[in-house]
Amino acid sequence: MKNKQNGKFYALKFITPKDKREVKLFKNEIALMMECNDTDYVLQCHEAYWFNNKIWIILELMDGGSVAQMVEDMNGTYSEAFCKYVLYKVVRALKHLHSQNILHRDVKSDNVLFSSDGEVKLADFGYACKLTKQLNHKSKVGTLCWMAPEMIKGK
Repeated sequence: MKNKQNGKFYALKFITPKDKREVKLFKNEIALMMECNDTDYVLQCHEAYWFNNKIWIILELMDGGSVAQMVEDMNGTYSEAFCKYVLYKVVRALKHLHSQNILHRDVKSDNVLFSSDGEVKLADFGYACKLTKQLNHKSKVGTLCWMAPEMIKGK
């Protein structure tokens, strides 16, 4: 989608929540993303609307796809420098999130996105949470294949 005022392109994501619980989860995800709009290491969420029983989210366009797709396309020919660059960007994103008391809880190659100009950003805040004194943070969430063995075993 192109913004007529500034000429920039944005990604438009539509979500159709099934129930009130899902609406609450998506609102939390959007709020955490908006809270991170002050860094260049996290996918920027520009605006979100409720319209026609859908949540419309206007996101920064990352037109290069995910690290997972890029690694697959490279057939194992990526360099150490490529790995260092991606890891540096992800660690910077996590450092920023942690400074805001936010845990991503689903860091994986599918959630690290590229733009055609070489930017790398952490995305997908569906499992993210903000640490507070009131919340119980003993929950186990994330993508099973990417979880630490001790988390899966409940330790």
